[in-house]
Formats: sequence, C-alpha cells, structure tokens
Amino acid sequence: MSSKLAKDQGNMSHQELLDKNRSLEAELQDLKMRLGEAEELRRAISEGDLDALIIPGPQEKLIFTLDSADRAYRVLVEAMNEGTATLASDGTILYCNRQFAELTKMSSGAVVGTSIYGFIAPEDAITFKALLKQKNSVGELKFRAQGGTSVPVYLSISSLQSEGSPSAWCLVVTDLTEQKKNEEIVAAERLARSIIEQAAEAIVVCDTTGRITYFSNTVSKVCKCDPAFKRFEDIIDIRLSEGEDAGKGILPVSSALKGATILGLEATLEHKSCQKFNQKLHLLLNSGPLRNSNGRIIGCVVTLTDITERKKMERELQESEEKYRNIVETANEGIWILDPEARITYVNQRMAEMLGYNHEEIIGRSAWDFTGDEGKEAAKQSMEKGKQRIDRDHELKLISKNGTPLWTIVSAKALFDKDGNFMGSMKMLTNITERKEAEVKLKQTLNNLEKLVQERTIELEKAYGSLKESERGLAEAQKMAHIGNWDRSLITNEVHWSDEVYRIFGFKPKEFGVTYSTYLNCVHPDDQDRVIKAAKQALEGKLSSIDYRIVLNNGEERVVHEEFKVVFDEKSNPVQLRGTVQDITERKKAEETLEKMDKIRIKEIHHRIKNNLQVICSLLSLEAERFSDEKMLETLKESQNRVASMALIHEELYKGDKNDTLDFAAYLRKLTADLFSSYNLGNDNISLKMDLEQVYLDMDTAIPLGIIVNELFSNSLKHAFPAGSEGEVHISLRRAETFDKGNNVSDSDQHCNEIDNFRYILRVADNGKGISKEIEIENADSLGLQLVNILVDQIDGCVELSRNCGTEFTIWFGDKEP
Repeated sequence: MSSKLAKDQGNMSHQELLDKNRSLEAELQDLKMRLGEAEELRRAISEGDLDALIIPGPQEKLIFTLDSADRAYRVLVEAMNEGTATLASDGTILYCNRQFAELTKMSSGAVVGTSIYGFIAPEDAITFKALLKQKNSVGELKFRAQGGTSVPVYLSISSLQSEGSPSAWCLVVTDLTEQKKNEEIVAAERLARSIIEQAAEAIVVCDTTGRITYFSNTVSKVCKCDPAFKRFEDIIDIRLSEGEDAGKGILPVSSALKGATILGLEATLEHKSCQKFNQKLHLLLNSGPLRNSNGRIIGCVVTLTDITERKKMERELQESEEKYRNIVETANEGIWILDPEARITYVNQRMAEMLGYNHEEIIGRSAWDFTGDEGKEAAKQSMEKGKQRIDRDHELKLISKNGTPLWTIVSAKALFDKDGNFMGSMKMLTNITERKEAEVKLKQTLNNLEKLVQERTIELEKAYGSLKESERGLAEAQKMAHIGNWDRSLITNEVHWSDEVYRIFGFKPKEFGVTYSTYLNCVHPDDQDRVIKAAKQALEGKLSSIDYRIVLNNGEERVVHEEFKVVFDEKSNPVQLRGTVQDITERKKAEETLEKMDKIRIKEIHHRIKNNLQVICSLLSLEAERFSDEKMLETLKESQNRVASMALIHEELYKGDKNDTLDFAAYLRKLTADLFSSYNLGNDNISLKMDLEQVYLDMDTAIPLGIIVNELFSNSLKHAFPAGSEGEVHISLRRAETFDKGNNVSDSDQHCNEIDNFRYILRVADNGKGISKEIEIENADSLGLQLVNILVDQIDGCVELSRNCGTEFTIWFGDKEP
C-alpha cells in the first residue's frame, strides 16, 4: 500500500498535493470542533444542565429526557400553582410540570414532544411569536386545551440564550379564568346598577331588613332626601287612595319580604322625616320579593310611578263631561241616544218630561215602544239612512205614557266609531204637538167651510197665533242650541236668516238685509272654496253638509256646521236653497282636547311598556349572574336581546310623532348597532352594509319583524364567521314595486315572488361559512329558526332561504302605510 501511495503521490503535481493537504487540515479542524461539542455535551449531562436530548433519526427527531436533572429544581417547579414548560428553539415542548399538563387536559408524557403552537389559539399566534422575539416578555392570550376549549392565561416568557441567540425558552402560564369571571360579574353588577339609577320610574331594592341598597335617581326626587341605607318605610309613607280604606297605610316592603306581591295599586305618598309638601303625590305601586336560586327571599323590589298629572287630567275630563251633560240636561229640546238596535241608552230630562216617564222607565227600552204604528216605518228608514251617513230631519209621532200623541220634529245625527262602524244615533226632538193639533183643527175647519165660516175664521186666528208661538218657541230653541236656519232664492238671490244665524255670525237679529256676498265675506278665506263646492253639490240634488270657519267683526274665529238642501219646482228646476247653521266651536275644542289627551295616553302607554321591557332585560341580566353554564348564559342573552328589540320599538313610538306607526328603517339601524355592541365579538373584520328605504309599519307588523331581524342578525354574528375571519352582513328593506325583480329574485324566492299582496321585501344575508344544508327552515330544531317561522306566519308573510354565497334569508310581507 505504501508503494501504491508513493506511486500515486509521484503521479500528482505539486499544486495537487498542496490542495489535498489543505483539505485534510480542514477535516482535522472539523473533527476537533465536533470532539469539543461532544465533550461539552458530556459535561452538561454529567452536571444536570440538560433536561432532554433531540437527536435526528432516519424517520423523525428522537427526544430523550434526562432523569439525572436537578431533582430539587423539579420538586420546586412541580409544586408551583402556575404551569411551566421548557421549549426548544422550534417550539417543541421539552418539559412541563403537572399544572401545565392540567391546563392542556393531557398527561405530561403526552405534552412533551408536541409543539407549543398547538396550544395557542389561532387568533393569538402572531402575538405569541412577537413575545418569543423578546428576551423577557409577558402578555395575555387564549390557551387552547384538548377538545378545543379556550382558557384565558397570563404568559411570562424568558429566553435561554446560547452564543447570542435564543436556543430555548422557559414559559410560566397563569390561568385567568376565575379572574375574568369576577370581572364579568362586576361589570354586570355595574350595568344593573346603572340601569336602575337612570330609570325614569322610582325603583328601590331593599335587603331583608328593609333598608334601601339600590335606588334610581328618581327616588331622591320623590322623598327629597338621600335614601341610601335607610329603611324604606321610615322615609316613604304610602297610603291607599281609593275605597273604604282610603288613607290607610301600606307596607309594601314588609309584605314583599313575607312573600306577597303588589301589582298596579293606586296610592298616595306622604313624607315623614323629609320635606313636607302641601300636595300629595299619586303613585302606581308595584312590589315583590327577590329570591335566590334556592327560593329563599334575599330582598325585595319596589317601583313607584308618578301618576299625579294623569289623575289631574282625569278630574278635568270628568268636570268637562259634567259641564256638557248639564247643557244637554237643561236644553228645551228632548234628546235621546240610541244604540244600533234602536235601544235607548241615554235620555235627557226634557225628553222624559215630554213622554211622561222617568229615566229608569225609558233607558234600555226600544225607541219603537214609544212610536206610533204609522211612524215606525219612517223612523226605521231614517235610521237606515243614518247608517249610510245621510242625516235628515223628519216628523215622528210618539205615544206618551198617558196615551196621548206627541208630535215631534226629529234632527238625527248618526254616530260612528273610529273604524267607521255604526254605533247608533243621537236625536234631538222638538215638540210640535200644538202645531199638529192646529193643523188638524184647520183641516176640520176647511171641511166645514160653508157652515162654520165664522168659526173657521176664529180657528184660523188661533192656529195662526199657535203657529207664531211655535215659531217663537223654535227660535228660542235655536238660540239655546246655537242652531239657525236660512234660505236663499236662486231666482231673486234674496237671502233670509233666522235670528240665531245673525247671532252666530256676530250680528244683531235683523240688523241689516243679508246678501250672498255678505255671507261669503264672513267665511274664512281659506274655506270659501269648500263652501261654494258644497253649495254646488246641493244644487245637484245631494244633501250636503260641511264644517268651516267664520270670522266675526272683532276678528274672532268660530267653527260652524252647515247643511244644505235644494228645493225644486214642478219641472225639477232648482228654485231655492235651504240650510241650517250650528255653532260647534266649543264641541270642536272639546274634540281637539280629547284627541290630544288620547295621543298623550297612547305615548304614555308606549313609554310604560318600554320601561317594563327594560326592567325585564335588567332582571334577565341579573338572573344571568347566577349561572356559569355557557349555554344557559347564551339562552338568557338571546332572550334579553329579543325583549330589547321589542322595547326599542316602543321607545321609537314614544319619541316619534306618530302613535301607531314606526319608521322601521331608523329602528333597524338602532337595533343592529345595539346587537353589535351586545355581542362585542372583538372581530373588527366583520362589517355591516344596510340598504334601507324609509318605510312606516304598524305595531302588529313591526314587533314580529323586529324579533325576526334580531334572530337572523344575531345568528350571522355568532355562527357565520369563524374566529378572526373576514365577512360582511347585508340587510336590505325595500318596497316590492322598487325591487328589481329581474335581477335580484333567486329561484328559491320565486314562490314568494308570485304572491301579489306582498308590499315589502326584507333580506338578511352574510357571506360567511353558510348554514348547513341538513337544516330545513320549515322543520328546524333551533328555537331561533322556529321563532322566525312562527313570526313570519303571524304577519302573513313568506320566507325563503338561499345558500348560494353564505346564508341569505328573504322575507316578503305586507302592511298598511299611513
């Protein structure tokens, strides 16, 4: 071999020998370096500086733990309350203590050798890598255990450097679960306290000793002192306001602590130790016990609603009704009110006197019981005309209690409710018996003209005198009732007013000759065209009536009701226009007052419903504090959002100008903003796009539709976008006629699109992961989708589901716009 080497070397050039020599020197240097590393490894193993060895194998890395590590160090680490672990430079877990393994819900043996990134929540991976780049760092993130459960932790990281770069890291992990729960409880308690403090009603929460622990700001205003930690019944004296026990004290806290409940009790408030008041407060009292999960009473809640203004308005309304009742009772005309079956529901004193009965003998009986046989058919026809809103004066013969005939002129007014349903009629009856008797006597005189000329003359004079007396009585009656009559010749254009018409228009009776232009000058300029139009309708043979304004000489405006009737000659040519005028200014004022009070009452109802629903939301929030089960908390939160969506509708109706319709587009904007805030997903990648037309819906449609949007929008926020993913939720509300049927109607919507009576289309869509194809919307198991189906049926709507690009719900429905 030596000879061969020598031979080979003899064949090499000098340069080749130099190169080979350098290569051998490099190999020798590499062997020395590896020998040094091996010696250092031997030293580290012998001194216990290493916990494990990672040796590349033919298939994968082999990890060997060293049982000879420092035992004292291990005992200390294993006894810690925090989890600890040692990581290799690539994130492999070389060692972990028992607490760290419990956080992962795995055994220590199963954890060692796995990557730390498998236990870091995906949304916190970037944050964790940033912490590793620092020499020593701390931070909060979510730790993912086996099974996918997430645990909030506080992480402390220290790098173990070798030659300037980290070769390993030491982790200390602290479980923050209990701390986070405590923070949520404190936040919920603060929210409940804030809701109670800001409530418009006086809300008081007492402990088992009756002392006030929580209260709304209104409570201080009610009792005029600081109620904190004082006994409720020592500072607030509540007494019954009605019935035999009026003035008797009420102890709502004591009764509630014994388990009793008080709902909607009207009472008065008197003060004991606080500032005295001359006027008592009228309140609506509610109280009841607070119980813990075991049913034990731990306190009570008392709410006090100030209804002083309402009671004042009720008294004023009662006084106003009494005033107008006195006017009716003192009228010279008989007045009665009939229901749709002609039963008498009211009769004034004059009418009872005319018939000879007392009130009890008349009320409840049929008007036909007092009508002569020959007049019943005409009276029934008059009522049928009234149902058609045609009111005409007619003569009616009644039979008094003593059997004598009572002839009357009946002025009828049909009564309808706000929906146009016939509710009966009010009739004013003027006694014309004497005139009828005079007519009978006149007829008898005419039949005996040849034999009783002198008697006929005397009778005629008597009849004339009786007629004049009747006319004077009629004029007096018109004066009392503020009703006058007039006529206008269409041939000569002459106008005749009764005395009362002069008075109504602000003139003295017979002060001057009336002309048509004089009359028009008294009519308010804005109403003149309407009056002329009504007169033209009368000339066409129609009985016309109109309410309009007149302006008196002193500038005062009055409201009158006028009815027109045209008289035709034998050739059916109009020759005369007749009518009646009634001053209805006071009645109009009363109607306006009642209308305003009705609007106030409706708004108050909306306000109270909204407050009660907010209290329910607060109670649900308080109830949620008792549970730690996530499913139960989610259910309570969904119920709270549903109640909040209904409360928002009543709040919008209370604030808006309209009592019975809601700007649903504005409502949707507030609802979605509240839901975004409620769920607080922490994911800024989710955006909301809204395409809303201004649409007004009534409450019967708005409330179910609001809950539907709440369910669908909440589902999108909770389920459509996995943690950290981007996406968009799109809500649109449009009228059907402005909807692009050619481009926007999917095949799944075709069924709903073919139904013609739908006026609006609501869509809630997201581009998330999409709802499972196994879920059938008509037979869904989830409460939310079942609720959507029920509410869509309730508003007579139609719902369709599309899964083309995410999830899209389309709801077709109808409603009445104002």
